[in-house]
Formats: sequence, C-alpha cells, structure tokens
Amino acid sequence: MTMGLRLAVSAALLAIAGGALLEHVPLSSYPKARCNDDTSATYYREPGTLGDKVLVWLQGGGFCVPRVPGFDCQQRCVDTPSMCTARTEPSMDTETSNFNWNIWSRSPEENPAFHNHSRVYLPYCSSDVYTGDREAGLITQGFTFNGKHIFMAMMEDLIASTDILAASQVVLMGGSAGAMGTEANCDLFAERLHEEQPAMDVRCISDSGSLYPYTDHTDFCYPQLLEYAAFEIWNAISDATCHEADPTGLSCISVGTAYNYSTTPVMLLMSSEDTVIRICAPGSEDVEFWQSWRDNLAKIAREIVSVKPSTGLYIANCPYHVSSYNTDAWATMRVPLLDQEGDIFLRDLIANWVKGEGPIQALDDMDRRNPQCSAP
Repeated sequence: MTMGLRLAVSAALLAIAGGALLEHVPLSSYPKARCNDDTSATYYREPGTLGDKVLVWLQGGGFCVPRVPGFDCQQRCVDTPSMCTARTEPSMDTETSNFNWNIWSRSPEENPAFHNHSRVYLPYCSSDVYTGDREAGLITQGFTFNGKHIFMAMMEDLIASTDILAASQVVLMGGSAGAMGTEANCDLFAERLHEEQPAMDVRCISDSGSLYPYTDHTDFCYPQLLEYAAFEIWNAISDATCHEADPTGLSCISVGTAYNYSTTPVMLLMSSEDTVIRICAPGSEDVEFWQSWRDNLAKIAREIVSVKPSTGLYIANCPYHVSSYNTDAWATMRVPLLDQEGDIFLRDLIANWVKGEGPIQALDDMDRRNPQCSAP
C-alpha cells in the first residue's frame, strides 16, 4: 500500500470516529520559506477540499534574539529543537492534538465557533513571530529569520493548491508568538485573499499576543525597546500601513499602539496577568505593580474598542497564558460583558464574533480574581 493510500484510509477511519489526519505540505517550492536551521518549512492542512469555512492556526512558542541573555537562540535550539527546524511527520492527528477539545473539536457544544471549519496548521520554526526577513549571517549567529516568508509561502500555497478561494469565511488565529504573527500578518492575509475574492469574510484572532501595558515595568528595563531590538535583528516586517505611518516601526510592535492601522476585523484574547509575556515584570508578590498592570491593560482595551467598536475582546482576571488552551476560560469561567448586563464563556463569545452576532466583548473586574479562576 502506498503512503498516499495509507493516509487516505487512515483519514477516512478517523473521520468516522470524529477525528482527522492533516496532511503534511512541504514549502520547498518557496526558496525563502526556511526555518532557523535553514531547513525548508512545512505546514499541515485538511486533505481534499477545504470547504466553505477555514481556520488557519499559527503555532506559538516564544522567540529568540542572538546574543541577548535570556533570549539566546543557541540555547533555545538546544532546549527545544522542534522550534528551530522543519516538521517532517507525514501527518498530524487532530484527535491527539492540544486542540481536540477546543478550537478543533467537531462538537457544536464544545466548539460553537469552529466545529464546521476546515483546519490549517502552520508550525513555528523561525523564532521571529512570523515577521523576519533576515538571512543567516554574522549578526544572526548563523540563524535564519525568515518567518514572514514562511507565512507568505503558506498563504500562496493555499491559494495555488487548494480551494480556499471558494470559502465564504477564513479565520486566521494564533496563540502567543502565533498571536503576534497573526497581528503582524492579518491585513496582508486579508488583502491577498480579497485580491482573488473581494466578498470573502476574513477575520483574525490574536490569543495572548502583544496587548501589553508598556507603562508598567521594573526600573531600567523597557519591554518595548527590547522587542524593538529583536525586530531590528530579525529585519522584521510587520503591518505595512503602520510602517508607512511610522517608518521607525516602534509603534507597530504592539497591537495596543498599532490597532488603529488595521483594516481587518480582529478579536483580542488576553488574561489579566499573562504568565509568559511578562518582560520587565516583578514577581507576583508585588501587589501594587500587578494592580497597576491590570488597570492599564483594561484601559488600553477600552480605548481600542471605543475607537474600533467591531473589535472582539476578552480579558479574564485570571493568570494564565493562551485563553483557548485554558479550560477555565473556554467553558467554566464566565466573564462580564463589556458595558452591558450578563456574562459569557470564551467559547460562546468567539462564536458570536465569528458569526457576526450577539455580544463580542467581555472584560473582567480588574479589582478581584474571577471566582471561577482555578489559579491562585
């Protein structure tokens, strides 16, 4: 039996059981789509037709900056080599993934937003939040940072090799570094699809990305400047419209300052004290600092939705990283709706926003932990 036939049989069996095998797609036809170690990047997608609705997920996993203590690329690629090289597994089993109970579940009750969406998965292997445009050299310690080209290669391959242009809706979503990549590539993705299909509904969801209160930091440590230095080393390409308005790119790093330049519908998911994206922050024992952090995060969020009321928003007062991975947030922890009566689970809020109906913004009380939060 050939490999292709084996995959087809396995996919059919999994489909009967409610799962599926995503097929491995090399991007070797796109010369600049290469990982940190210079291997040719790959992605995974549903075999056959994608259908009427598609969810594209960008994997997260932090980032690295050559020669910067705490962010060193050499150590990262030793500790987590899968973050620096291309994935080679011939298929991806959706039933054994981290998404089988949430955004990839086929149950309308578990996953009201995406239970009928086809799935595309882009592994993260460039360590540059999908923005880099820098070949390996002395400044990079021999690492390649071509994340922007990996994203664009996946985008072009989907257009050339699948029926994605027949879809009525395509949602780009990512967590952590994948959320930052979603923010940086959202308009690019929408504009490219709209070149072919102007009426397509294209939306983006950033889950624990760059929504960050830069006013709150420890002494003599400035998170925005550290991130700016990383973008310079990667030769990062973020939102084009933002860069036209600010050639330095400093205001384009965070969605909290770049949101005004976005033209594509966006939803922002965060926790009140993200447990991973905390550059220049003290320990949890500094109560005054974290109250200021929560208050300023909520202030930024309110400013965004006041300027762009169509923006989806979810911020739970609970410390964790990536809302769609968090079982409390997904279907246990109810968060108050913003400026209206009632509260809601994350899964239902996302479904409202994806479908263009119902309340789309929820913001917790920043003065007290959500009572359904299981974290201390």
